Amino acid sequence: MKNLGRILFTLAMLCFGGKLYAQETVNKGDIVIHIHGSGPDFLNKFQLDIYKRSDSMKIVYAVFDSIRFSVTRKDSAFARLSAKYWEGKGDSAERRRLSDAVSAYFERNSVYDRDSITIAARQDTAYNALLQRLGSASKEDLLQTGRNKNRFLIDGVHFGFAITSASGYKAVGVRSPSANSHPLL
Repeated sequence: MKNLGRILFTLAMLCFGGKLYAQETVNKGDIVIHIHGSGPDFLNKFQLDIYKRSDSMKIVYAVFDSIRFSVTRKDSAFARLSAKYWEGKGDSAERRRLSDAVSAYFERNSVYDRDSITIAARQDTAYNALLQRLGSASKEDLLQTGRNKNRFLIDGVHFGFAITSASGYKAVGVRSPSANSHPLL
């Protein structure tokens, strides 16, 4: 039973990743940005959702607090799932399916501290302009692949961005973006 706690903790660290967001429908001029980030240990995790409408911008953020291990310890179905995961048997598709199932289970049992703020679009024109640039930017503009072709990081914080605007949907992932490496992000 002692090992189950360590196994659950290790699984949480291995399996926490970004959420996949379904493409949302937006009106002309509206932008929806979903950002998720996780540190090297996968427990320093956050989510940021930005909704830019014609007259306002709403920012909703959530910071990972904990996992309800009291729930996971009592769940016999999860115990079987995690045992099967740790056996490491099956082809890569089966192992990926198990990894995704464990990750989804931990996500359902995660606790986040949440808050939000709404800003009038005319109140912060610089932020409004930045969101417009993000909404209209191409993947190349966001990733800066030419600028970052020789950039190599061993460790860092992973960020995933899903951006929906009237010009379409784009999703990018970057490791430790900075003002020099990814100016828009």
